[in-house]
Amino acid sequence: MRIITPERVAIAIRADSDEDLAYLERLAEEASQIVLDYLKQWPETWTGPDDVPLHIQSATALVAISLDEKRDENPINEGVRSILMRSRDPAFA
Repeated sequence: MRIITPERVAIAIRADSDEDLAYLERLAEEASQIVLDYLKQWPETWTGPDDVPLHIQSATALVAISLDEKRDENPINEGVRSILMRSRDPAFA
């Protein structure tokens, strides 16, 4: 499941209008999977970006930025953890 759209990724990374759509789709998918893995569980009602709370989408955008900048560090940085902590299932932490 994708938490954010490629269009939201393009805005987050400040992509040029000629940015490769396949690259944006891949970043959206990778960032979404990283966040979903961190959360461990999520509501079944999340079927697409329109169903996901904005704070989760924002955290996912931050992960996409980290992936785009090709940092060697963990894309789940302190800021992302702070945003996601209240939505993470503590039983799986």
